[in-house]
Amino acid sequence: MRKYFWVLLGLFFFTGNVFAEQVVVEREVRALPQSEREPLKKFGVDTFYEYSWIKQAGRHILWKTGLMHLSYNMDGLSPYVEVLSYDRDHLKDETIELGAYGKWKDGVVHAALGYGTQDADFVYKFQAALGYEHRLIKNLTWKVDYRFVDYKVNDANIISPGLVYYFGNSYGVLEYGSSLIEKRGLAQWGALKANFYLNRLLDFSLGTAVGERLYDIADTLSAGEEYGYIFFCGLRFKMGDDKSFRIGYSYAKEKPSFLKRGVDLTFSLKF
Repeated sequence: MRKYFWVLLGLFFFTGNVFAEQVVVEREVRALPQSEREPLKKFGVDTFYEYSWIKQAGRHILWKTGLMHLSYNMDGLSPYVEVLSYDRDHLKDETIELGAYGKWKDGVVHAALGYGTQDADFVYKFQAALGYEHRLIKNLTWKVDYRFVDYKVNDANIISPGLVYYFGNSYGVLEYGSSLIEKRGLAQWGALKANFYLNRLLDFSLGTAVGERLYDIADTLSAGEEYGYIFFCGLRFKMGDDKSFRIGYSYAKEKPSFLKRGVDLTFSLKF
């Protein structure tokens, strides 16, 4: 399996050389560790939908986010295609991501390329991502994720190292993140999240992140002027080994004037 690491790494850097507002950071903060992705049979389908109530500078608007993730298992290497659709007060953008996960006994590697709508309003035009997770000792692993994101106005380099500790079928994650945007400086945040195994058919997750530029709604301000937090939680119901359904809730605030409350639904199927 280690050969897949070098294949994915070579793909990432080769493609990166060809192609010499933040929708990425919130998703990065709320993501599961790579090693916690459910093992596939041959095919996997994940759908996600979030409906959010937004208050911004005295205005009340709606955000809607939809996702379709299709993956295929080839003896430990799982390529995938993922489509994300955003509707922010009737302003719509889409992204498509092509990537793969490679997994072996003590590690997981992830590489991906993403492309946004040609006339993107708030999503990226292009992104490249590389992540790695490896066991340190016993139940403790370290992880690091890096993304280069090309927005219409600025480029961003996002890196988020962290530690994952497993206890039984549950785990906790401690993470640090930073986002360097050209001409706007460095933003930093910290995240703490956990997933608790309740029984064979039920688990509960929750987490929080505190820091700068988590949403970057006012994309002309310095990092210190965009300070806030995110809280999120969810309950997942497993319907056998092949199907699961999750309902979640999130609450976020960011200075100078942004409030978000959202409800999300996720359905996963393996076959």
